[in-house]
Amino acid sequence: MKTKIKNNIQNKLSIEDTFKKLDKIITAMEKEDISIEDSLKYYKEGITMIKNAKSSIDRIEKQIEVIDEF
Repeated sequence: MKTKIKNNIQNKLSIEDTFKKLDKIITAMEKEDISIEDSLKYYKEGITMIKNAKSSIDRIEKQIEVIDEF
């Protein structure tokens, strides 16, 4: 249930906010003292955010195509 709530929150982020959060994840993963467990946690979160961003971008592109048809 916790993951579902977290995914819903991520779906509500703007694309810009998603990229800012991804930047923070990358920065955290680049630290030398990060544990493998934390690396995996950040990796999973990052992949989920990338998928959500891609879906948002795809949705926006379709809306633009519809507008361009007029």
